[in-house]
Amino acid sequence: MSPSWGQDLAAERDAFRAALGGHGFADDGELLRGPVLWRHPDGRQLTATVDVGLDDRFPFAPPTVQVADPGMDLELTFHRELNGRLCLWTSDEQVDAAP
Repeated sequence: MSPSWGQDLAAERDAFRAALGGHGFADDGELLRGPVLWRHPDGRQLTATVDVGLDDRFPFAPPTVQVADPGMDLELTFHRELNGRLCLWTSDEQVDAAP
């Protein structure tokens, strides 16, 4: 990889971090932690706190995302990896058809 490619990829990561910062995520240089609104099946609007991590593979690999606090007493069992990170898929897949 040429130095300019490396710089371009670093700039992409920086832009993604800045965009999350614009949505209220704090950035400690390693993880970004911030709020994600979600709707409970009973209709309540709740706010979860999630951690987002980027490594050198981003933007060619997805960020790691882990729920730090779901916003209510809730056991997270759906679409999680063994390490607790969320299993991510593109938004063109319906939730009920997701891998």
